[in-house]
Amino acid sequence: MGILTGILGLFSTLAALNSFADTCFRSLDSSVGYITLDKHPGAAFILLLIATIFKLFDIWAHVIVPVPETAYWTPDGEAVDSENSKTRSLIDPTQAKSSDFHNEV
Repeated sequence: MGILTGILGLFSTLAALNSFADTCFRSLDSSVGYITLDKHPGAAFILLLIATIFKLFDIWAHVIVPVPETAYWTPDGEAVDSENSKTRSLIDPTQAKSSDFHNEV
C-alpha cells in the first residue's frame, strides 16, 4: 500500500508543481509597462521539488523492505508467525490502551 500511495503522491505533487510553474512564472510576461520582471522559481518551489524527488527514496524503501510475517492476522485476532509455526496473540489496536504498548523488561 505504501508503494501505491507513494507513486500517487509523487505524480500528483509533480503535476501540481508543473501547473503552478506554468501558471505563475512561465507564462508571465517579462515586462509590465516600464517594469521588467525577473521570473524564476523561488526557494519554496525548489524545496518542494526536492522534497518531492525524495519521495522516490520512500517508494524504494517500501519496495525493498519486506513485510514482517507477524503482520498477518487471522480472523480471530491471532497473528500468524510461520517462522516458528505457531500463533501469538496481538493487541487489537482499536481496543488497546496506551499502557498496552509499553515494553516489559
